[in-house]
Amino acid sequence: MNINFKKNFIMFQITILFFFILYLVYSISGRNGFENVNYLDGVDAIYWINLDRSVERRTHMENVLSDPTFNNIPNHRISATDGKIPDSVPKKLGAYKKQHEMSDYEYACLISHLDAIREFSNSNYKVGLIFEDDVTLEFKKYWKKSVREILDGAPAGWDVITLYYSIQDKKLVEEEYYKHEYRMTYALAYLINNKAAKKFISAHYKNNKYDLSDSHRHTSDWYIYGTLNTYVYKYPMFVYKTENDSTIHEDHLSEHVSKKNDFINAYKELYPDIE
Repeated sequence: MNINFKKNFIMFQITILFFFILYLVYSISGRNGFENVNYLDGVDAIYWINLDRSVERRTHMENVLSDPTFNNIPNHRISATDGKIPDSVPKKLGAYKKQHEMSDYEYACLISHLDAIREFSNSNYKVGLIFEDDVTLEFKKYWKKSVREILDGAPAGWDVITLYYSIQDKKLVEEEYYKHEYRMTYALAYLINNKAAKKFISAHYKNNKYDLSDSHRHTSDWYIYGTLNTYVYKYPMFVYKTENDSTIHEDHLSEHVSKKNDFINAYKELYPDIE
């Protein structure tokens, strides 16, 4: 009896040890981002905006999109309108009133986003993810929900969900889906559904040119987010490069770094076990 008891007890201990080791392996692999989760499930296609002359940025994006995260998601490069080229902006705009504080570079950026949305609207994809060409995956280790889960929980009637925003007071927004405000803009990465894209392009694209309303500032983020029903997702999935340049606003680069550091600190407070 004692021998059998000892054998059973030893087997019980071995079984407990086995499951404990499995738990440790799973926990460690999960913390290091190797869990078998398709976080971009829900994205049907990616559209990334890039100037023909920005060769280094193109290489950067090709490297980013080679990450296994993007496996099996078709991506489409959008050749950006170049504000440096004379008449490149006027020839793409129809009815609009030029806003005096706006540069050709800013209009070119807006047009490039409109081109991305228009190409997406002409597709059969349901959900598109639009990137600017200085996006990174540095926040990947903080991802907790897939895009499909994010969309399933989104407010009814959403048109756009931004996956990056301008953090305020060094804190994440309180609501998981925050109604867009102009102070929180950035068009680095956002989801758009096809119905909204079709509606938007139908209202703005006439005779192969874009008509712009004067009801919103003519920057890509303010105009698109202000026109469509836009929500900010609390936990940004993407972020700018740290060692970055700008083809539009060099003076914004220090702000980008500051905001990025604020997000990192907020994430560290939220997930102290993630290095």
